Amino acid sequence: MVVKAHFSPICYLACIFLILIGSIVPVRSQSIDTTTSRLWTSLSFMTIGVITNQSPLKENLQSDLINTFGSTESNIDDYISYIPTLQVLGHKLSKGDKHQYHFEQYLISTGSCLIVTYGLKFLLNQKRPNGGSLAFPSGHTSFAFSTATVNFQILKKDFPFWAYMSYLPAAATGMFRIMRNKHWHSDVLFGAGLGILSTQLSYRLRPNKLTNYANKNSSTLHFGTNVNGISLSLRF
Repeated sequence: MVVKAHFSPICYLACIFLILIGSIVPVRSQSIDTTTSRLWTSLSFMTIGVITNQSPLKENLQSDLINTFGSTESNIDDYISYIPTLQVLGHKLSKGDKHQYHFEQYLISTGSCLIVTYGLKFLLNQKRPNGGSLAFPSGHTSFAFSTATVNFQILKKDFPFWAYMSYLPAAATGMFRIMRNKHWHSDVLFGAGLGILSTQLSYRLRPNKLTNYANKNSSTLHFGTNVNGISLSLRF
């Protein structure tokens, strides 16, 4: 009973710690970019999900989580999981061709994420806590985190705070999947990591060619003085 009482706080503190790692490292270290940070976070989530999924204490931990955060019959998670998608579509409609690259990445990353997710579901065919089938990993969670990571990529340069806030609907989706007893905590953790990983790999394997070309084929001349602080930069 003592072990049971201490498992859920440790698990969730570990998750919070990993999220903080992913948020702080790119800011504090110039040698590690946000892509590397997201990859580290996603692989960590997936590793914890696999380990806890095979733990004999999985059912006890599930009970602890529901007792701590409560249970619900609401199907709100069926709707909030689409909030990141609506945000991506909003960016596309408001910016047009400027965000065409990100919209294409959304289609590629979410498509590949759902293929892997449901491939694992049918391959493993694990039972849900409510007795259903196809538990591992959580499709709602993987989809929401994949799309949230697209929003993160769109906003991270100009609006870093709102970039990290993009993950709130995805995190809420995962929490409600547990509270509705639709998924084990391990299903949600692995799904979150898989969603982040699929999008980050998509951006890494398919970089923005227009941006890279512009940066590669541009030159900058600087004119100025250190005395009065006046300078002029020309990019061509």
